[in-house]
Order: sequence, then C-alpha cells, then structure tokens
Amino acid sequence: MPRLSIKDQRAKEIVSAFERCIVRNGISGAQLEKIAAESGIQRPALRHFIGNREALIYELTKSIVSEYTKILTSAGKLLDQLGSSSNDLLIIIFMQSRLTTPERIIVFVNLYSISYRYPFVKKLLSRWYLEYIDWVVQQLRKFKPKATKNELEATAIALVSLSINFATLAPLEIKDADATHIMAAGTRLINALKE
Repeated sequence: MPRLSIKDQRAKEIVSAFERCIVRNGISGAQLEKIAAESGIQRPALRHFIGNREALIYELTKSIVSEYTKILTSAGKLLDQLGSSSNDLLIIIFMQSRLTTPERIIVFVNLYSISYRYPFVKKLLSRWYLEYIDWVVQQLRKFKPKATKNELEATAIALVSLSINFATLAPLEIKDADATHIMAAGTRLINALKE
C-alpha cells in the first residue's frame, strides 16, 4: 500500500480529530478551533489540509460510509463461507453494531441528524442505506428463493431498521437479553417468508 502524502496524512488526522470532537461536543459543538486544538494543527492550516467545514463533514461521512460498506462486504464473504443460513444472517446483521465503536455510532447519528441541511450527507447515507437493504435482499434470496421481490424488500427493510436501531443503542450498553429479543424478532420476520 502506498504511503500517504503529508497533506493526506494531515487531512486524515483532522477528520479523526473532528470525529473525536463530535463525540464529546456533538456536531454543532465541533468548532474549527476545537478541531485544530484536537489535531494539533493551527486553525489556518485546517483549510489548507481539508478545506472548509463542509469539506470536513463530507470527508467524515465518506469515511463512515466506507467503513460500513467494508463491514457488509466482509459479512457477505463470511456468509458465503458459512453456507448462509438465516441464523447466520441475523447474527451478522445484528452483531454489526459490535464491530464498530459506540463513538463511531454517535458520529453516525450526528451525521444523520444534519443530513437535511447537507445534501451530500443525505446522498451518501441514503446510498449506503439502500445498498444495505439490497445486500440483505440478496442474502435472503439465497435461502428463501420462493419469496417475492416485495416480500424480500419489506423483510430486508424491517431487518435493516432493527439493525440500525439496535446499533444506535450500543452507547447505552444494551444487555444481551435485548439482543436475544431482537434476534427472535428477526427470526419471525424471516420465517414469515415463503421457502
């Protein structure tokens, strides 16, 4: 893997500092002064390395979406190796929140909360959401081939919604009993599909 240029390395450091500031202060409290202090880079230099606040939000959103897309890709490969049972699929869907940190989820929720003001955030997060649903549909089709497209999509949307809701609760350190109930709900949704 090629080495990052100094500008790219600094930009990555600034995005990481921005993320830490969001976790501590929320996205509106992640001011450029705080980001500069957190990254150890002078505020005027922020513009040189990353651009304006919109560019910073864009880079962070891209980073989050890229990470979650990689998780889905890895999950698909794992399911192919396991033979893709509905239980394996549910474990992967609902345990994804364990593959990321509560801090990353806080950042995701903050980005989601500003998506109405930033069309590029809305576009990136919406594309990821639709890709996630499509991925679940593809997985469901493997062991529920007689289900209709509408049934698969409805079930995928319900499973993805449960997954995202469960993930956003991760900072609350939800008990394993709750995870068991969510798995049971997912099982019921899948079992309602035609074989």
